[in-house]
This record gives sequence, C-alpha cells and structure tokens, in this order.
Amino acid sequence: MYPPTFTRGLSALPERVERAFSAKVERLELELPVLPEASATILSETSKADWSAARVVEALKRDASLAAHLLRIANSPAFCGASPVASIQQAVTRLGASHLRQLAVVIACETRAFEARGFEAEVRAVFRHSLAVGLCAREIARQRRANVEAAFLAGLLHDLGWPVVVQGLAQVAAGEALARDAVLERAEALHAGLGGAVARAWKLPEAIAMAIVNHHQAEPPDDLTATVAFADVLALHGGGAQVTQEALSALPATRALNLYPDVVEGLAKQSPALWAEASQW
Repeated sequence: MYPPTFTRGLSALPERVERAFSAKVERLELELPVLPEASATILSETSKADWSAARVVEALKRDASLAAHLLRIANSPAFCGASPVASIQQAVTRLGASHLRQLAVVIACETRAFEARGFEAEVRAVFRHSLAVGLCAREIARQRRANVEAAFLAGLLHDLGWPVVVQGLAQVAAGEALARDAVLERAEALHAGLGGAVARAWKLPEAIAMAIVNHHQAEPPDDLTATVAFADVLALHGGGAQVTQEALSALPATRALNLYPDVVEGLAKQSPALWAEASQW
C-alpha cells in the first residue's frame, strides 16, 4: 500500500534528534545512496554517441548481481521483446542505450537505494509506487511525444528521498527509539529535496533533479515536473486509490500538460496494468 500510513502531527521526535537532523539536512550531510560502479559505468558509457556494447558487457561481468537483475528485468513485461533474453550480450544488444540507462538506475534503486532498516515494508511500498510512477510517466511522455527516458527516470526517482530521511534519522538517533509516525512524517516533508540531491550525486540531468525537487508544487514549473506530478496521482489510481477520472483531469499538472479528456481516460484505463507491472518487481 502506498503511501505508508501515518498520523500527521500526532508524534514528535526527541528535541536532540530534531536539532541534529535538521542541521544535517541544512548542510546536506546525510548519507546518500551510492550508485554501484557497474551502474555508473553503464550510465557513463551509454551516454556517449559511440558507446561500446563490449564495455557495458565487461562492466556487467564484474557485477554478477547487477547482471542477474538486468536479465530478470529485461525479461519483465515492461521491457521484454518478442522472445526471452538469454544472455548479457543479447540483453545489451537488444535493449540499447536508453533502456540500459533506465535499467541501471532501476536496479540501483531496487538493490541499494530503497533500503531503510526497520522500515522495510514502508520503503518497499515506496519503491513499488515509484516504479509505477516511472512507468506511468513514460506513457504520458509517449502520448506527448516528449523525452520518454527522462520522464521514466524522474518518475522512478521522485520518492528516492524517503529512505534517505529514514536512514538519516536512525543514524542521528543512535539507537534511541523514534515514533514511526514522526519518522514517516519527516520523510513525507523532506523527501523531494533530498531526492534531488541524490539525482545530482548520480550525475543525472539537472532537469530530472529539478522535477524530483518540485513534483509536489501546486503549480508545476515545467513539463517534466508536471509529467511526474500527474504520473504520481495516476499510479495511485492504478493501485486502486479513490481517484476519479474527473479528479485526474482537474489536476494542475494535467492542465499544464494540455492533455485532452480522451488521453486522460486512456491513461487511466492503462494505469492498473502499469501498477501490476511494478508490483511484480
């Protein structure tokens, strides 16, 4: 279930923890998830006009876990072709640069970034929602003939700040028990800005970082941010939340994207399948 449930304003953090954590956020001293070496290599290599499939394959050979995840995800409904992918070489050749970049980030999120001890169920729910948002954002971009890859990555990473907040609070607390509601409330309040910091640390395009930072703004400042904001609610609709098509059409993000009612209706009908794809990972 997403979002993780908590009671707003009912619990408070200890004053010492609140002060220390606020100082770390202000100075951006929280520990950010590190992009695995092989994922970083794939992002860097496939960004070149003359990128080498052989170098990508070599990077994957040095990271058996990443290679196994790549094969699994390459054969998922979201990415697979007419026939199954049987080898890393075949996966690299078939997927191409754009899909390889997307998968490198998906795997980094699934295996490294979306982790928070003691909050595994909540963070897993956030990851699945984030993946659903990425898939929804990709479909919105296709409808608008916009940058599909940027939309997917911005949607996937829009809630990446959640585990950063949860882990940061745990480190500051140093074993002191914290009220779960208070932790989740801080994650809700701070995840956008810290998610943008992770995107910048991973050297993703600034447009993606800004879409992550701004996706909860009342009036989205640009099309990519509007795409993520609309996809965020569309994924909730796909997951069974009580969000009507009329509500989707009335969103500021929907208006900013100038989506016609029939397009919104089509995306709404497609969203349960996209949510189901995300839930399989």
